[in-house]
Amino acid sequence: MDARIRALPAADGGNPRNEWDIVRREDDYYIFPFSEDGDQNYHFHLTVRLENDSDETIPVKFVVDWGDEEYQSSRNYLLLCAGDHDWKYIKTEIKGAEIIGTGDVPPGTSYLTLHPRYAHERLIRLLNRLPDDIFTKTVLGQTRMRRDIPALCAGSGDKRTVAFYSRVHPYESISSFMMEGMLEWLSAKSGESKKVLSENRFVFIPMPNPDGVADGANKLTHGGLNFEVNFRQSAEPEAAAMKNFFFDIKPDVIFDIHGWCNPWDNMWTNNGPIGKGIHKILSDNEKLFFKPTEILYRKYPWGSPNHACSYFADLLGCCVLCSSWDHVGRTADDLYAMGAAILKATADVVSEVKEITPF
Repeated sequence: MDARIRALPAADGGNPRNEWDIVRREDDYYIFPFSEDGDQNYHFHLTVRLENDSDETIPVKFVVDWGDEEYQSSRNYLLLCAGDHDWKYIKTEIKGAEIIGTGDVPPGTSYLTLHPRYAHERLIRLLNRLPDDIFTKTVLGQTRMRRDIPALCAGSGDKRTVAFYSRVHPYESISSFMMEGMLEWLSAKSGESKKVLSENRFVFIPMPNPDGVADGANKLTHGGLNFEVNFRQSAEPEAAAMKNFFFDIKPDVIFDIHGWCNPWDNMWTNNGPIGKGIHKILSDNEKLFFKPTEILYRKYPWGSPNHACSYFADLLGCCVLCSSWDHVGRTADDLYAMGAAILKATADVVSEVKEITPF
């Protein structure tokens, strides 16, 4: 292994967290990512910091041992992220529980990942640059690790309220790119964005699980909350903050944004007219939404009454949409544009529906 290359735990979002799970061998780096609860389901997080101390791009072989073979078809690639907006795919081969690939590591700092890197610190930078004349910024509460749970409000207060949240599962980083695309589009103060803001009230919770994101978790908060599995009964600070906030503002529509490793996109909803309307607008945009997009109509996303969307649908009687999007083959610019398109489509459909009723 070239002595000019170092592979280290990342300080923000690192997985693995420990140096002994990143092993420098003669011909490669052997890496063993962790799952915070030992469950291989949703075990898809990898963020390793790479330091190239030379002025040359150096090929490096990586062996990532995921510890199971069941989900390997969804981990059949690696990414090299050289900046906030740039990533390159590394061709890999699967050998049992291992993914093996060689990537060209550029000079300076880069990251080996499975999903595009979007750290907690990047969200802080985004919040600091958003214009105060568009967004009202607030803090819903703090996590167990004393990190703020931020929220933003925008638009006309006397209109229907549409709430978007993303990144409840830390590895699903593309949901943060899509959220950033929404917020930046509104910040641009174009004629179209001003019109959308005049006709709608928006609420954004960009990262309800900042502890999990910062600590490289796959799906849980520090206290064991999984927003899809045990939100209804949870008293964890992240769940309490969202419950109190949504009870206060009483959104008409809640849109939950996820990212995943499957080669298609999907949306679950408890409201047929709204779901069909949004689905049609997005499907007509073949440049951005070129993957097969399922739309499923059920009272509860994934059939679970304990899902956060299910909980709010029951208690508030609102429309909920739970969506999952795939990043493979898409660029950062694609993801930003997808977020803006989802925002506009949702606003258009919600403003035209006379009555919002659940499934």
